[in-house]
Amino acid sequence: MGGMVRVAVLGPVEVAHGERLVAVPGPQLRCVLAVLASEAGRVVPVARLAEALWDVPPATARGTVQVYVSRLRKLLAGPGVALVGTGGGYRLDIDPDDVDLHRFREAAARARASADVAVRRRLLAAALAEWRGAPLADTADGPLRNRLVVALAEERLAALEDRVEADLELGRHHDVVGELTALAAEHPGRERVAAALMLALHRCGRRVEALEVYRRLRGLLVEQAGVEPGADLRHLHQRLLDDADTPAAVATPTPRQLPPAGDLVAREDHLAVLDDLLAVPAAGPVLVALVGIPGVGKTALALRWAHRAADRFPDGQLYVDLGGHGEGEPVPPRAVLGEFLRALGVHRDHVPESEAERSALCRSLLADRRVLLVLDNARSAEQVRPLLPGAPGCAVLVTSRAELAGLAARDGAHPVAVAPMSTEEGVSLLRGVLGRRVDGEPAAAARLVDLCGGLPLALRVVAHRAVRRPSVRLAALADQLADETRRIDLLSPPDDPSAAVRAVFSWSYRALPPDVASLFRRLGALPGPDFDAEAAAAAAGAEVHHRLAVLAAGHLVEEVGLDRYRLHDLLRVYAAELADPEEGRAAAVRVLDWYLDRAAKAVAAVETGADPPDRDAAAGWLEAERRNLVAATRLAAASGLHEHAWRLPDAVWRHWFTLGLVDDWTAAHEVGLASARALGDARAQAAMLNGLGVAHQTAQRHTDALHAYEQASVLWEELGDDASAARTSTNIAIVHYLTGHYREAVEHGDRVLALRLHQDDAFGEAVAHTALGGFHLRLGDPARALDHGQRALTVFEKLAHRFGVAAATLNLGHVHRQAGEPDRAAAHYRDALVRFRELGDQRHEGEALCGLGSVHLERGALSQARDHLDAALAVGVLAGDPPLLGEVRYRLGLLRLATGEPESALRHFEHSRRLGGPYERARGHHGVARAECALGRHGSAARSWRAAAEGYEVLGVPDRAVPGCPVCAAAVSR
Repeated sequence: MGGMVRVAVLGPVEVAHGERLVAVPGPQLRCVLAVLASEAGRVVPVARLAEALWDVPPATARGTVQVYVSRLRKLLAGPGVALVGTGGGYRLDIDPDDVDLHRFREAAARARASADVAVRRRLLAAALAEWRGAPLADTADGPLRNRLVVALAEERLAALEDRVEADLELGRHHDVVGELTALAAEHPGRERVAAALMLALHRCGRRVEALEVYRRLRGLLVEQAGVEPGADLRHLHQRLLDDADTPAAVATPTPRQLPPAGDLVAREDHLAVLDDLLAVPAAGPVLVALVGIPGVGKTALALRWAHRAADRFPDGQLYVDLGGHGEGEPVPPRAVLGEFLRALGVHRDHVPESEAERSALCRSLLADRRVLLVLDNARSAEQVRPLLPGAPGCAVLVTSRAELAGLAARDGAHPVAVAPMSTEEGVSLLRGVLGRRVDGEPAAAARLVDLCGGLPLALRVVAHRAVRRPSVRLAALADQLADETRRIDLLSPPDDPSAAVRAVFSWSYRALPPDVASLFRRLGALPGPDFDAEAAAAAAGAEVHHRLAVLAAGHLVEEVGLDRYRLHDLLRVYAAELADPEEGRAAAVRVLDWYLDRAAKAVAAVETGADPPDRDAAAGWLEAERRNLVAATRLAAASGLHEHAWRLPDAVWRHWFTLGLVDDWTAAHEVGLASARALGDARAQAAMLNGLGVAHQTAQRHTDALHAYEQASVLWEELGDDASAARTSTNIAIVHYLTGHYREAVEHGDRVLALRLHQDDAFGEAVAHTALGGFHLRLGDPARALDHGQRALTVFEKLAHRFGVAAATLNLGHVHRQAGEPDRAAAHYRDALVRFRELGDQRHEGEALCGLGSVHLERGALSQARDHLDAALAVGVLAGDPPLLGEVRYRLGLLRLATGEPESALRHFEHSRRLGGPYERARGHHGVARAECALGRHGSAARSWRAAAEGYEVLGVPDRAVPGCPVCAAAVSR
């Protein structure tokens, strides 16, 4: 590979930095990336990117594409890759070898240029291996995207046709008959596929079937298109008609040892992977290892595929349960070989004694046969290796909870990870057992899948509990399972150990070395399903890298990144069940202490502008642990560790505020408040109430915010904590401002500022200056607003508070714009935009873009205004921020008025009027009045003028609702 950043589009769109997958959020963003990657090294015009996203690009298309490109630059940032804007479009500069599509095309082109058929076949197989599914599978629909998908599918099919033709040249007709049969069914009018299938069937001695392929294809072409097959296909048909000496296949007795497959719901992707792997000819037997956690359905998958593919192995199928994980000891290879030899026709008196002789004889008997071996429930590579055939033609399917890395390294096994079912797949499984009950309670069914962690074994136990209780609602069963203290019991029927989740888990647990088993038990103290090695070390109280590797090899944890792991939810519950109460509580305390310490340090690094590597690492940790931090708060409360339960959200809420993560923030503070009350700690309660108030305020729940602040204020006063009381008073002032009570906001703000100065509280002083600057700006006093804004910036810069500096800079942009100083306003907006993008703060990034758009609008630079406002609108939609959207909509309305589009302006103003507080409603009426006036609707315009004037009057802000139109002015005066 070239650089460290890789892009994949032949399947779901993915970005990888080294070994770490980076999520690309949203189908539109993935679509833009896919188009840029498919044209790597070439400029893609903005219009072409817009065509990929929309049938009819909206007016906001250019700004939206600009926002998407900005997001992609952050996602792709790394060595060897750059996303460059140039010439009216964008170019992705990346090594073609780091894009799967270009690797596919390069390998296919080299294959077609090669005269050596073996080399050609190997290159084509490598090219096709780049495909992980339907191209651009998870991207937004659009005309260009859909054409690209069709073109890529055609490229893949052509390469597949080249590969099977190379197989036929190499004499591998037996290997490709099944694949070609499926391909012909999928593409019934494809003449190259039909020709290859006819030739493969003919060479296998199935001339009648080969001729039938031609008859069906000809009938289809004549009936649907009125044409005959092409000359090449007609000549092949004639040759087959002339060949009367094709040998017939000879039937021989064969072993048929496969157990019943049972039900297998979904898993079509896994079955397709097995089809592909076991259809590829190789120098030796094809060896595939299905690996995964206990109860994930490896055996069911193996048996379903084995039955489905049985016709590919005309000489039989051998099956054994190796007992690698169960009540007894694993079955030794010598015993398995004895059974296989007898199944292959060796009389028991002629079966050799030693394992080595039995293995050699078994390989000899399989050398000229096409047999499938299913080796179920293997413990290790050493148990499997003596059972492997040596010559091509056979295939081996192994299932195991172990990683079997040695089998892949030494024997060329293809590992296939079997993951838990998705919600959709799990619901399908339940529907297969319960029928219409699932459709009657879809939410409860989905919850059952979630509580079972998508494990088919657990889902079947739940389904049969429901069958035995037809009158019980699925929601009631889900409520039972939600109790973690009972969940494993409910999923472990006592009459069938093989179907009991506890028993199946215990077989893997009992095989662990003591130190690894000790770590596994302590992992139950972790708050969420994913964790890093440091969190595991905190739980264990010791270094854990080697022990985690052992657990990962046994699929009791899953390695999902560098030093990052995932523990299946049921295994987490089982691990917690295994730990004795003292052991579990000690582990929980260590884990929560670690989270509290790491969270506080990470937030400090992000807020105070640590060196970029440290800051980025801290921000990355906070994002990776985002859900775990909320879960840790809940775990602390549930464990009675109430001190941790309120200190954790208190440490992190400023970070949640910066990123607008209101749901996380609110949930954690509500839990923290309950714990603070359980402790009877007034200071903790006040801290939680203040943080909860800011969360409500951010979500525009102003009544709830004021209620929380007032409770906090009472507690601070009782405690005599003037500094904290002043902080809460600042927040109360801001709520007054947001609800249109500007005079009250200024009075509160002035009192708070005096308190802060008296207390020598620099941070509080800067916050108060920031708030007062906004208040005075709204009241139409830019001089006082500028004074407060500059004071706030000076203090925040001395404190090196990154968010504070960015916010103060943005506010100064607003002040200079309202004061009629566009150059200074634009400079502040651009500075703020850079700072908020570095912080990852979408909401304020959009506000800075809106400010720049407003400056350009006021200057008459309408094209630049449109670009910035469109970009701000896209950010507002992504951030889900109503106040920002209201502001942007208002500015877009002014822009549409300036460009002579009053109907469009009216729609924007009406949107703006519905978003925000009293001031935004008054301003929205004002905009609506101007648009209606421009449309000649003077009667309705007069009503809107009056509504705007009344709104401004109530707010006590300068009256800006003065009609400039004589007709409207006369109507208003009446």
